Amino acid sequence: MILAVCVYFQNNLFSLNLIFHDYMTKILIVEDSKTQGLLLKSTLEDAGFEVVCAEDGRSGLEFARRHTPDLIITDIRMPDINGYELAWEIKNDFVLKRIPVILLSHLAETKDIIMGLESLADSYVIKPFNEEELLTNINFLLTNPNEECQNPLSVVLDNEVHPIRSNRRQILCFLVSTYETMISRNRQLLEVQTKLRLLNDQLEQRTKQLEESEIRFRSLVETVPDIIYRIDEEGYIVFINQSIRKLGYEPKDLVGKHFSEIIAPHQVDQVSRKTALASIVDNQNYTEPQPKLFDERRAGERKTTGLEILLKVNQSDNVVSGIVDALENDYVDMEVSSIGMYQLSEDNNIFIGSVGVIRDISDRKLAEKYLKTAKQQAEKANKAKSDFLSSMSHELRTPLNAILGFSQLLRTDDDNPLSADHADSLREIHHAGEHLLDLVNEILDLAAIESGKSSLELEVVSPADFLPHCQNMVRILAKKYQVDFNYEVTFPYENYHVRVDLTRIKQVLLNLLSNAVKYNRKEGTATLKCENFNDEYIRISVIDTGIGIAKEDLDNIFEPFSRAEKSKHVEGTGIGLAITKQLVDAMGGKISVSSEFDKGSVFWIDLELVSKD
Repeated sequence: MILAVCVYFQNNLFSLNLIFHDYMTKILIVEDSKTQGLLLKSTLEDAGFEVVCAEDGRSGLEFARRHTPDLIITDIRMPDINGYELAWEIKNDFVLKRIPVILLSHLAETKDIIMGLESLADSYVIKPFNEEELLTNINFLLTNPNEECQNPLSVVLDNEVHPIRSNRRQILCFLVSTYETMISRNRQLLEVQTKLRLLNDQLEQRTKQLEESEIRFRSLVETVPDIIYRIDEEGYIVFINQSIRKLGYEPKDLVGKHFSEIIAPHQVDQVSRKTALASIVDNQNYTEPQPKLFDERRAGERKTTGLEILLKVNQSDNVVSGIVDALENDYVDMEVSSIGMYQLSEDNNIFIGSVGVIRDISDRKLAEKYLKTAKQQAEKANKAKSDFLSSMSHELRTPLNAILGFSQLLRTDDDNPLSADHADSLREIHHAGEHLLDLVNEILDLAAIESGKSSLELEVVSPADFLPHCQNMVRILAKKYQVDFNYEVTFPYENYHVRVDLTRIKQVLLNLLSNAVKYNRKEGTATLKCENFNDEYIRISVIDTGIGIAKEDLDNIFEPFSRAEKSKHVEGTGIGLAITKQLVDAMGGKISVSSEFDKGSVFWIDLELVSKD
């Protein structure tokens, strides 16, 4: 009957909060761990009990003797008086012996259970406790007081006899409580085992995926034409891919060797971390950026990129056949990018080596050499051209001035007037001479600009200092060509300033305006317009309704001696726009053009606004 009652309550068929007392049940908790004590207290108070805590066995015993609690829950491992001793003292006290005692501990060995029975404790619960299990034990013990044992038992454990004075119900409930606790722990263990088995399956699957990924990655690395390497923290090669064979090495022969064995000897100290960084530490006046390193330790934005070095070609007997037959030099130009690798840890990341990519740049170096040589030759040829044009222009200008001078004298000689035919011929000679002189002057101007001999005198001026002058001069030309000329200013430009060479900006604008008139059609329109863009820059536009420029001619319109096909019937040198662009660029401006064939063109110049001061 006692077994049935015990199992009945242990299987939670009893209401957890049902207490058959007319007052609030008082429970004493004896626990040296404040955390465990507070947890127990909170659980029991929520169940409707009055709870008092004692921090050790002695103070718990003293409290029990003064206040006589209804039930005692005690930890086993405590200083001074442990839980077994406290239970024994309670059960051997005439006044306190009927108070139920529950032992609460991490202990779960057979010896612990025997010692619990020896101490006459009523029940045993293993930490961490199950709230429902604990409350069931409490309610059962409170409503079913124990009777004294009439016939003590003895148990032999490890060759020692242990007298058990607990009554049968105590023994049974103690054992059932322990058994159920073990069953619960076993169930939890099985759940953990199931989870571990699942995690293990997942781990095996992830490991397989990782192995497959590693195989794919290694295949990718081996097919990359660049040399990919990994070195350890001391600089010894751990891995290098098949591309190293281009230099005559087998990857397996380099593994375990120091990276310095494949680098030109005179460059090792410059790219090795130990030697390169040591030179910086020793030099207190060092102001250059930190050196780029083959065995780079840094990561992120501070990693090494674009390190140019020379790698040694394998000239030994172990050269890979057919790989380096075409390499005649002892070294090959290479470019290295490297970064440090770290093993993550809780305290500090541990440096475990470097990885890098080495790219063959010998073709690029050769191209750079050819390009440099070609540039020098082009500059030399351009200088020779400018010198030739300058010399020839000076030589041409002297006889041209004589021709123009004598033709002018002949035209104005009233004592010996020319016939009408001779006067017309002389007028053509004089006109052709002036055109040729203009061409010579423009060639000289272009040569001076290209050679850097033409200096600008930049000053801060207002658009009002040069635009009115230009529009007044072009009106005469427009009238001659029967072109309507407009002048538009959309803001008070006298209050704004730009930095230009006053003479040169007038030259630029007069050239654009004269073109807008000469390449216009009869009764057409030419417009000089000035606009302000967000107080950042001004735009000076020259707009015409002339013949326009074909799309295929626009790309070369600012090249010297370049003239649009449809404009060749108009007299010109083909140099004016080239000079105009170079002058605008030299003054920090920007010139652009848009045009539509047979409808007209727009040339505009953007100049940055500056303060007057």
